[in-house]
Amino acid sequence: MLQIVAAVGIVGYLSFRNGQIVLEECAQKLIAQTGKRVEEKLTAVLEHSHWVNQLNAEAIDRAELNLHL
Repeated sequence: MLQIVAAVGIVGYLSFRNGQIVLEECAQKLIAQTGKRVEEKLTAVLEHSHWVNQLNAEAIDRAELNLHL
């Protein structure tokens, strides 16, 4: 009887521990994917902002954009 209890206890512990490891790996992957998506979106926004600023600066240089209303 003691052997059965010990075997069930060991299997239960190993199953629990394995579940913790898998959950940690999934969490790390999710964090990495989220970070990558945020970086991609931020890069895209900043690239467009730079382009818009460049167009505005060129329009100001050509006197096509009136800064005084």
